[in-house]
Amino acid sequence: MTVEEINKKIQERGVSVEEAPNLIKKAKQVGLPSEIITEIILETNNKEFIRGCANDSDTPVRSPDRVRLIKAVNDSEFTLAMLLEKKGMFMTKEKAELIKSLDSPEEIITCLIAKELQLDSHIKANIVIEKQDVELVKQCLKTPQIMYPEDIKRVLQSVKDKNVLREFLDEVAMSSHKVAIIETIGDKEFAKRCVKDKGLVAYQQKDLIADINDPEFTIQCLRDREIKLNQQDKVELIQTIEEPYIIKECLKDERLDLSPASKVKLIKATRDEKTIKEYMENPELGLKKQERLVLALEFGNDDLVQQLMAETTQKVKEIKIPEGMTVGIEIEAANLEVNNSIFKRWKSKKEESVENGAEYTSPILTGSKGDSEEIYFVCNALKTMGAIVNGECGGHIHIGEKFLTTAQSYRNLVELWCNSEEILYAISNKEGEITRMGAVEKHAVPLSGKVENALKKQQIYVDDRTREWDLLMEIIDIQKDRYSSINFKNYNHRIKETIEFRLSNGTLDPDVWVENINLFGGIMNSAERLASIQKKQTRTQEEEQYLRDFEELKDPTITQEEKLKRLLALAIPEEDRHIYQARYDTNMAMLEKSGLVLSEIREKTAKKPIDIGRIEQSLFTGEKAVKAQSIIEAERRLEQDRCRNAQETELEI
Repeated sequence: MTVEEINKKIQERGVSVEEAPNLIKKAKQVGLPSEIITEIILETNNKEFIRGCANDSDTPVRSPDRVRLIKAVNDSEFTLAMLLEKKGMFMTKEKAELIKSLDSPEEIITCLIAKELQLDSHIKANIVIEKQDVELVKQCLKTPQIMYPEDIKRVLQSVKDKNVLREFLDEVAMSSHKVAIIETIGDKEFAKRCVKDKGLVAYQQKDLIADINDPEFTIQCLRDREIKLNQQDKVELIQTIEEPYIIKECLKDERLDLSPASKVKLIKATRDEKTIKEYMENPELGLKKQERLVLALEFGNDDLVQQLMAETTQKVKEIKIPEGMTVGIEIEAANLEVNNSIFKRWKSKKEESVENGAEYTSPILTGSKGDSEEIYFVCNALKTMGAIVNGECGGHIHIGEKFLTTAQSYRNLVELWCNSEEILYAISNKEGEITRMGAVEKHAVPLSGKVENALKKQQIYVDDRTREWDLLMEIIDIQKDRYSSINFKNYNHRIKETIEFRLSNGTLDPDVWVENINLFGGIMNSAERLASIQKKQTRTQEEEQYLRDFEELKDPTITQEEKLKRLLALAIPEEDRHIYQARYDTNMAMLEKSGLVLSEIREKTAKKPIDIGRIEQSLFTGEKAVKAQSIIEAERRLEQDRCRNAQETELEI
């Protein structure tokens, strides 16, 4: 049978159910297109036969024609079943066409929320708009997370009768949908009544007030204690007014309850030199010394800066690091701009890991009283500028690696760290604050688990001739990237030449910064002191106890609490140990309660004590033993002599 014969047969007298299968087979054999085969099926005018063909994946028709067959059956239950059970047969536009063929809003909603159909928000909105069904719109508004807000707005804009939308308002549960309805209605007086009375959350109230754009109404809302606006919301609303004289009035209005940081932002927003100068220089206008100091810093009034700093008295904690140790800190914060002119010795840059964030980096600090005062000054200034810390912010501390002088010192540091790592996660943040989840997952991953695995694979080799460079290269190789709780990679880069401690959360509390400097500096100092004691032939009683505390950190039978006591005895002066004990008691209890963070820490920390292996005291034993350190020093002297001879030869030439 030819193509012409098949077409003629269809046109002349239709197709019976009995002969349709044979015709379909013949059509397939001669290569008739999908639409002709579909016509054969439809010409039977038998819904059960059409249903069977539509449902049979072996029916030789393309998906658009299968859609025609499903629609011809005209059975919503069947259409719904085909969509949900055979979704892989259809392209997105075909799914949309089938959904639009459904009559019931409930059935359409079922399809719109079905994850297996993989419909994006834009497509869903188009389906609802094309249906032109008010009841369907209402069902969408009652269904949480069905579409993105912008698509909900498109759906609402398609409703011609805005009075219908007013009726929807009280039936809708999601506050974001309520906002969309209010904005779509576009009646400012109606919107004003809705700000307080329709169950909106604070940021939605703020956005709605801004959209209304009525200065008088804005001020009324700012004064209204029932509208729970935060400081940032208040500042943004006042700035929308764009009238400097109103901003000035707001600064004086105590009913607005503006914080000092908010006032500083608004003063700068006036862009009025006279206003800025008045508030900067005149304490009677209500700004405290700290806020005036920030303005003086930002606007370059050095004389006033010196005056205010001289007048400012604040109790500061002492940085307790040994002579020769250098430190640097990185303050990360959100709601903060890059400004390299505000602090003379500090640098700033955009912090990509923090939304709307910046990082302020200290100069090299040596532990002087002036360094402590500078940390307090910068932290307080950043807070006054409106900076905040969140879960994205880290509190990284760098300590100069040259403080450690031998491979033994580095070995001690790695063992100190790895054998107390779980404890360190608990005591590296202030009391009442636990490690952010992101730190453990990707920003400050535990090192001890990696070291344990490397030791099992014999990837770390230490003997009596091991130098610090060789040992560090092995640790850096194990570390892989810089995102470890303790980071040695700066040593390899030779840019910063620091060891970086990364596990602390970000903070603007200067007390916490100083305490953490003392903690990590104390651990570094302990590693170096241990190396000095270890190479001694005779030791004092105190030194013997110091070594025992270190070795007991590797005892698998002692508790974490006992480990903490040993660590504090090694690293922290007795008068300060209560700080870290309190941190441990409170924070570990919180970690135990939270569960998730602690389980992540324990999963990635070592399960057994870490002992890299001793660098022996001597290379040869016997009566004429030669110390390994002597060999190393001799090699260094030979290398120096070789370099010197080479230079002299060059000069002679």
